[in-house]
Formats: sequence, C-alpha cells, structure tokens
Amino acid sequence: MPNFSNLGLGLVIEPLFITNWLTQSKQFSWRILSPHGGSVFASNGMSHPSDPISMADIEFDILFVLASFEPRQQTLNRKVLNWVQKLHRFGTEIVGIETGSEVIAAAGLLNGKSAAVHWDNIAGFRELYPDVNAKAILFTAESKLMTSAGATSILDLILSWMGSKLEPKIIREVTRHLLKTQIKNGDDQQQLPEQQISVSSNIEIAINLMNENLENPLACKVIAEKSGLSRRQLERQFFQHLLTTPGQYYIALRLKNAHRLLQQTELPVTEIALQSGFESPEHFSRVYRRRFGRPPSKDRLQAISSPAMFKI
Repeated sequence: MPNFSNLGLGLVIEPLFITNWLTQSKQFSWRILSPHGGSVFASNGMSHPSDPISMADIEFDILFVLASFEPRQQTLNRKVLNWVQKLHRFGTEIVGIETGSEVIAAAGLLNGKSAAVHWDNIAGFRELYPDVNAKAILFTAESKLMTSAGATSILDLILSWMGSKLEPKIIREVTRHLLKTQIKNGDDQQQLPEQQISVSSNIEIAINLMNENLENPLACKVIAEKSGLSRRQLERQFFQHLLTTPGQYYIALRLKNAHRLLQQTELPVTEIALQSGFESPEHFSRVYRRRFGRPPSKDRLQAISSPAMFKI
C-alpha cells in the first residue's frame, strides 16, 4: 500500500533471496503488487516498481500486505479489500505487516481472532476493530492468517514461517547470514516505552496508575499515597529519574493517548478529549496546540507530515 515501510519490504524479501542464493535453487519467488501498479512510494520516499492487483490474479501461496502511514486511507480501498477476501477464500495465506493488519481487519478476516499490533497503534486499532483481539506482541500465526507488529518482529515472523517450509539446516544457515542469533516467539511481549525507563518500583507503580486512569485522572496526592510515597518524595523521584514533575508527566501521557486516537480513529474531538481526561474541549484544544503546534481538529491523519510525539 502507498506509504508502506521500506524496511518491512526488505525484511520480507531478503530472507527469501538469501535462501535461494544459499541453496542455488528457486525455493521462493515473489512479485510486488500495489492497488494501481507502477511506482509505489514507501514512507521514506523510495519507490518500487509494481504490478497492479487484479481480481483474476489469485495464484499465490501467500500474500504479505504491507502498509505503514495513513492506514485509514488504505482500508477504504474496496478493490483491495475484495481482492484480499477472494484470495483468502481460495486458500492463500494472508499476512498483515505493520498496519497492513488494518487492511486485513477491514476486510473482516480477523474478526474473533488475535492480531499483533505495534504499541503505538494499538489504542486506535482496538477502537476501530473491537471484534479483533489486538495484542502488543511480536506476531501471530493462525491457520492461513498471520500478523506482525512491524519493525524487527517481521524478521522473526518470516523466519518462523520459513521454518515450516524448509529443512532446519537451511534455516540455521539463513539466520547465521542474517546475524540473527535467536528467532523470537510470536507471543513475546513488545517492550513498551515506559518499560525502557530505569526507575524505582515506586515510580513504576505511579506510572502504571497514571496509565490506568487517563479518562479520570487521579490527584498527585492520591498517586503518591498509592505508590507508598509522600507527594514531595514522588516529585523528587520523578525529577531524579525523568527530569519532570508528576503532573507534567501525567499530562503528557493523556496527550499521547489523545494524539493516537485523533490520528488513528474517527472519534469526535470532544469524545477524545473526555477519554483523555480533559474536562472541556476548549481546555484540551489549548493544551494540545501548545504541544503539537496545531489544534486537535487539524491532526486527524497518521501521515508522514503529521506531528509525532516522541518524548514524555
């Protein structure tokens, strides 16, 4: 799909190429297709030649759906959804790579099933597809349906899938050439941003309380008490570990939640403000504009040009 991840495409194809090279045989062959054919641009601006999809073109063992930015735009492409549904009916394995899983979900193929979704997109995914069990894990592999959360988990999924097709000695040699020491399990949890911060157990409790109470924010005094600290101790430890105050950190978490829902769902701005703990849309708009340089109503697309939240 347009604005797909170029990294994702490389991680899908390179292990297949290496296998063909090592075995000096055509174990795998592949084609790159896009909704309209011709040059299809990745999110980093690079382009790849592609064939157009066709409803008559269904002779595939497996289909990898690659998408990244603007996933809601891609899920509106009825031609693509109908084609994916048809391939699935004819027995093709369908794999969602990164937000390519949203395309598969929009086609109705993931209802009642699990999907691995990147932590940055999981809130929006759950809102849009409540019938899918979205998980912050690396990948899923069910009968004829697989999903990858994206990034390096794609390589784990590909190598795991290849392991069911090839002799173990070939997979071992491919992983050695990729400098991959271990193929991770699909059920392995993603490391969330808050887990990457080295903090005391008290601060970890405080952060968990904040994340669990975004819609109805707790007072800092209450958070301190539940974390086993005085308010002053809480403030001192937050500044020591995170260089900010508990209040500022809490606001940033709520803005992060709002930012994702704005870009990833069709929820009204007023509802997003309430879900993120802001008592009025006016207050929410002021705070949001200060952080992102634009009002919430102008930040409704998860595009390359949209502002990103990279720091708490």
